[in-house]
Amino acid sequence: MGTVEIEVMATPGHSPVKEKGATTLHVRPGALFGEGHAVDSLNIGIASPSFSVWSGFFVNPDSPIALVVGYETEAQRAQLELARIGFDQVVGFFTADDLNETQQITQIGARDFLASLESPQRPVILDVRSAQEWSQDHLEGAINIPLPQLPVASEDYPERPP
Repeated sequence: MGTVEIEVMATPGHSPVKEKGATTLHVRPGALFGEGHAVDSLNIGIASPSFSVWSGFFVNPDSPIALVVGYETEAQRAQLELARIGFDQVVGFFTADDLNETQQITQIGARDFLASLESPQRPVILDVRSAQEWSQDHLEGAINIPLPQLPVASEDYPERPP
């Protein structure tokens, strides 16, 4: 399989790409995604051995794909891995540093998480493991939606609990 040039996209707002129904796929590690990512982007880290599997579950192969990367080499690797599963509509990439509008996800450590379980404002816990893993052990009060079912099932839950 030959190398195909991948375009550096000029405008991080990338509205023409979004108008085409593109998926913005952020391929940096989850912690970096949490620190700042494009609005409405999906995170699947290119370093994960399951990158292709999860991309197959969550990315529409018939829609354009715009990548958010740390380095151009990540864009090239993601384009290659996506092509291997038949996803050939990568329209280009942005570096995360070039994004002018970002969202963040608060990330907490295990101790802080355990302390939050005792709080009067206990967080909603979503466990995305398989039903078999869930049945072996889980946190009391957690909601189980296996990760492959999450896109459809999440439509039934509010973005923020009341």
